[in-house]
Amino acid sequence: MSLTTPMKPLHPNVSLRKARSTILHLLLARPSSVPFTLSNISTFMSSASGLDKSLMIIQYPAKIAVALLVALAAKLAKENVGKGVFMGGFPALRSRAALYAVRLKALSSSIGDARTMMRLLGIIPVLASVPSLLSSASSLDPTFHLINILQTASLILYYPLENLSYLSSKGVFPLSPARELNWSTWSCRFWAAYVALDVWRLARQRKQMQAKERAIRARSQSVEKEDVEADVRALRAEKIGWIEEAVVNVGYAPLTIHWSLPNGAWSNEAWTGVFGTIACLAGIRAKWRNMS
Repeated sequence: MSLTTPMKPLHPNVSLRKARSTILHLLLARPSSVPFTLSNISTFMSSASGLDKSLMIIQYPAKIAVALLVALAAKLAKENVGKGVFMGGFPALRSRAALYAVRLKALSSSIGDARTMMRLLGIIPVLASVPSLLSSASSLDPTFHLINILQTASLILYYPLENLSYLSSKGVFPLSPARELNWSTWSCRFWAAYVALDVWRLARQRKQMQAKERAIRARSQSVEKEDVEADVRALRAEKIGWIEEAVVNVGYAPLTIHWSLPNGAWSNEAWTGVFGTIACLAGIRAKWRNMS
């Protein structure tokens, strides 16, 4: 339904189906007019966030592949034992699946190390943003300003704990194994707090978008359609960005909870791969769209 036409009452089920259809349409639409050329890919990867997302698209799907290969190898081994015979190509296939699982796990782990190393100086831009954050109090919505302050505080606590626990795991910084795990767990808890605050921000932003939509509809009753088209396009772009950020948090929220628990929330790393891939794809889409 166009934003320039009056809203008609719909059956709740119809409204729900329409909302789902709109979300899918926005997610599956082309992210932008930026073509997938080598030059644009290079531009995308030239920033720290772009490079990080490019590494994520290898790291997390690799975790899914590892889990599938391990499951395949275990299934083939069980079938061989159950039949009590040497099943032609099964042993070769099983050993090949196990070998590829080991290699992909090593690749995923190495990329994880690289991404963590890239965050060793991540606190510097966060600290650099503090003066402007404090000086912008009067120009921001009070709720958004509070969220920004709390998110900045969570990152200031997150980075040192992650950095020191990671360096300790590599033998650079002297921490006992128990303290190393404790610091690593707490770093993820502060990251989880950041994600929770981002969900709060998105909820607040959604209310503002709904208010804008109502204002556009009211205005469209008294002016020409062309006079509100710019506002409609701006609101549509904001909605697309909102959905992308929401999907990123759908991926990150379970991961931060998982890593915030000493024993984790699951033992199958395939789930880590699934949620990481969700966050990665939505993040790549958003960043690529903003290149236009």
